[in-house]
Amino acid sequence: MHIEGLLDVGKEEQRLEKRIMSLNQDYEAILKKLTNTNFISRAPADIIEAEKVKLQDVNDRLQKLNRAKAYLVASSE
Repeated sequence: MHIEGLLDVGKEEQRLEKRIMSLNQDYEAILKKLTNTNFISRAPADIIEAEKVKLQDVNDRLQKLNRAKAYLVASSE
């Protein structure tokens, strides 16, 4: 299905890319925290588990956005 004319493909691609970049930064920050031995040794287990859940959530959202971007690009060709 071609989506040209239904939405501004360039603007939507930029919006998705901006969100992907933001989530990548979030992912890196959480990963850095989870690989910090001081954090792991001092933080309560429930906090560490919450960070792991956040990391998985961010990863899932990144995958969805990357799929959406790939679909958008493929549909506009």
